[in-house]
Amino acid sequence: MKNQNYLIPILLLLSLFFVSPISSQTDFEFILSQNEEVVISNSNPWGLMHIPDGPISYKNFGNEIRMWFTATNRTVLLRGNSFSNLEPFPIQGGQAVSILEPSGTGYDSSYSGAYSVIPANNGTDLLMFYHAEYHPCNFPNPFMAGIGLARSTDGGITWQRRGQVISTSTPKPTNCNFQIWGVGNPTVFKSKDGNYLYMMFTEWLRGNPVSRPDLLYLARAEVSSDGEPGSWYKYSNGSFSQPGLGGLGTPVINQPPPDGPTSIYAALPAVSYNIELNRYLAVFQSRIGIHISTSQNGIAWNTPRLIWSERDFYLSSIQNQPGVAYPSLISPDQPSQMTTGRQGYLYFARGYPYGNPPHIMARRSFEIQLTTSAENDEIITDYKVEQNYPNPFNPSTTIKISIPKESRVIISVYNSLGQLVSTIVDEVVAPGNYIKEWIANNLVAGVYIYRIDAVPTRGNKSFSQVKKMILLK
Repeated sequence: MKNQNYLIPILLLLSLFFVSPISSQTDFEFILSQNEEVVISNSNPWGLMHIPDGPISYKNFGNEIRMWFTATNRTVLLRGNSFSNLEPFPIQGGQAVSILEPSGTGYDSSYSGAYSVIPANNGTDLLMFYHAEYHPCNFPNPFMAGIGLARSTDGGITWQRRGQVISTSTPKPTNCNFQIWGVGNPTVFKSKDGNYLYMMFTEWLRGNPVSRPDLLYLARAEVSSDGEPGSWYKYSNGSFSQPGLGGLGTPVINQPPPDGPTSIYAALPAVSYNIELNRYLAVFQSRIGIHISTSQNGIAWNTPRLIWSERDFYLSSIQNQPGVAYPSLISPDQPSQMTTGRQGYLYFARGYPYGNPPHIMARRSFEIQLTTSAENDEIITDYKVEQNYPNPFNPSTTIKISIPKESRVIISVYNSLGQLVSTIVDEVVAPGNYIKEWIANNLVAGVYIYRIDAVPTRGNKSFSQVKKMILLK
């Protein structure tokens, strides 16, 4: 950075290294295609039924995609080199084998399913946050529901339970005519600074008639805790000061549908971070269809919008028409719990009247179209570097920087020994927001340091910042 030859007032065209700068998005349109593609149906040779009862989770392992989802009371792993040829693993006797069986006791004795799979803090293990419930209708047992945690050290092939993040229990008479309180359906995502895990989950309290609709709540844990039981603090009255989950929290998405029964206002969420929009996207279902909400920080969520008007499973059976539930967003270019660009897939479960045929896993493509306003374009007043996302990553990650004035920008990556392994960018750029993808195909797993240096072509106030990222294989 000591060479002064570049300190001349010239404006260079943006290098191909950078994605073009994006102005502040005041809004966007979420356009869902009408072409539905069935990914998995019950007419498969693996013995999978009731597919999928829960949103899918997915990760990229080099050239292999691994996807976890719930089939009845089993959690199943699919593997393949593309989304079009995923097959269950392992298989015994021609049947898919569950990789997370019901425990046989307590709240997850009869049902458990993967709802969110994320990397652990050590960069190698995986964490699964799953929903579980036990609700026999004609026996004197209580209704039980909750959220559990499991951990995998072999890339999600086998799992070990770590305990109940929270469980709820409600006594009940026969015939299932009772008031229940329950917590479940978790989706877990990281804060943009990498310091926290956020969990969005459903909490319901209903009787006959319904006493409170399903709503979406939030909790937070230190990322170093890996979300272990006892580490969570629920969001209430603008802060995360109350330990535990459930009860007396503050709903973060609380927008009722315009019609239909009131028991499901917002439920079954799936949260994804979009690096290009610089927003979190939450898709969830209500009784009238699939909704989307956005957030800049993962805590304050905007008023949801209906992106697909179609009844849920329960009403579709009554009305003798197909229904939709359990939405999840995927970017096909980077399988992970994020949507990197403006195109991707909405995965969902398709239900049919009276369960005939059983549910299927299906998908539709979507496109995000930006709508911007010149009056509201962001005015960048200072240099800023956001934590790379995802982190940990394999094999690609993205870095977003804000440049307030024309500057020479250098992004360098060093290994744990301090050796330079890559110069991602070394260019003069105009003011704006920039997103850079870095692919580390030929590097070994481990901790890497990336340094951003920026020197304005006019003036002498330079900028430098160092951050850590983790490559896992």
